[in-house]
Amino acid sequence: NLELEFTGNWFIDGGILGFVNLMEEVYGWDLEELQKRIREDPKVVYYWYFPLAFIYLNKKEKVNKKKRGLKEIPPLPQEPPNLTCSNGLEIFEKAWEWVGNHFIEVKNKKRVDLSTSGRFYYFHNLLFFQPKWEVEHQKISFMEILGLKEIEKDVLRYIDKTISKFLPSTISEKDNFSNVSYTKSFITYKNLFSFNSKALIFLLCFPFAFIPFILDKNGKNIGNIFFYSPNLKFTYFVNKKLAKLIEISRDQSRIQEKIFKFTWEAIIDSIIETQTVWTLENMYLIKYKLQEKQKIEEVEYIGIPKLQATFILDDSIRDNLNFYLPVKRADKGFQRVWLLEEFLKNKPLLTNIISYLHLRLSDSENQIPKFSKVKFSKVLLYPALVDAKIKEFGERKGEEKRIFDELFFDRYRRVVEDVKEDLKSARRILKSLSNLFESDEAEKYARILFDLVRKSQKFKFVNSMLKILNQKRDKDLETIRRVINFLFEKVLNNKFSWQNYAIVFVVALLSEIEGGDHGGDEENRRNLEFEIE
Repeated sequence: NLELEFTGNWFIDGGILGFVNLMEEVYGWDLEELQKRIREDPKVVYYWYFPLAFIYLNKKEKVNKKKRGLKEIPPLPQEPPNLTCSNGLEIFEKAWEWVGNHFIEVKNKKRVDLSTSGRFYYFHNLLFFQPKWEVEHQKISFMEILGLKEIEKDVLRYIDKTISKFLPSTISEKDNFSNVSYTKSFITYKNLFSFNSKALIFLLCFPFAFIPFILDKNGKNIGNIFFYSPNLKFTYFVNKKLAKLIEISRDQSRIQEKIFKFTWEAIIDSIIETQTVWTLENMYLIKYKLQEKQKIEEVEYIGIPKLQATFILDDSIRDNLNFYLPVKRADKGFQRVWLLEEFLKNKPLLTNIISYLHLRLSDSENQIPKFSKVKFSKVLLYPALVDAKIKEFGERKGEEKRIFDELFFDRYRRVVEDVKEDLKSARRILKSLSNLFESDEAEKYARILFDLVRKSQKFKFVNSMLKILNQKRDKDLETIRRVINFLFEKVLNNKFSWQNYAIVFVVALLSEIEGGDHGGDEENRRNLEFEIE
């Protein structure tokens, strides 16, 4: 397979993404266009376009740093000359001839004067960046990198000196991620080329995978971030969206706080676009700084369980989890919780719903923003019922002995439909209770029932609900029977998630007193700009 694809080694894969980014930055090709060109003529891509792009970008960044016009740099040819040969070496010779005509400088030595500033600081000890190397030596080392000449020991030695510390060792029990080796080099012919035959090319492109997101006092990029998953296409999409979000964020002083929110937004959008679910359990944010010593600053695991990923592919579920709820934490005080982020982190949602309802019921001065009546029920019912299904899924998963049984995979597909069926039932409960109770008594009963949910008193909750319904037996017996059936099935006979369904009754009663057109929906939408108080 000639197309680019990830290897499973995060360092080599970072280089593959960097290669894609380099070609897009210089030639304007996106991933799809690059893959097409590699399929059609890989030798022209690797031996003509790549060397020119690498050297051109270096020259461009050097000129930009000195704030001189790009007219100093000749434009790259968008198409190679008529190459009648199929020999990779001859193609490279043509490329190097173009380099020689435009980029060779003669000072103390005749050489391509490459800069090690900016992103290229990563290479300050590497290969043809060495000031003592003349143009012929530089050419030979480039040929070795491209696989057009047998590799001399010096090439590996210079690569090893710069990047061996970035290559992964075995996974530690603590970190769930490959440690960085500072003691033993992993660069050998055997393990480099077992990952990819173009591995050395990708090593040169590693820095281009990263997005600059921290500036020092002089405006220099010193903090860099790279989102990684096992899937090239998905990783490419997420990093493009993440770069755009970082670019439009004007508040540099708070960029560290926002970066995680931006990453989730980019991931969610990319999941929707690519319909990628089964590769999401192994995702990482990798940060490194370019200062006196190159340093991997932080590796953060952000995997999304398959079940959560399955849910957020559904538009209605995703949209109705994409809200902030005001809650009060004993240790942190009043704060807004982004339900979607909590969900993706595999945290329970019910605790946030209970905290919000507690605030609403104790909000005598109307300080908590209100939703419209319809949105109030949606914003609370969706997370409550999704949370219920996750609990049930986890508890029952252990009952399945055969992992590859067809029913095992069916459950992932079926669980979204189960939530929607529960939502239909919950809406019927909302309608039924609104027909049975006036607003003043609805609030009184909601407080009683909510207190029992908070105290985890299931049987008292069921008895109280039956007593409340008994007072309305002279109204609509069919409606009351429907409510009781839901109460018995989803609360009384439920071991795992009865509180989630009990909340349906509380929400149904409170929706009768929720304050209508207060603009709460729009205010909550504005919260999604990720302003952090």
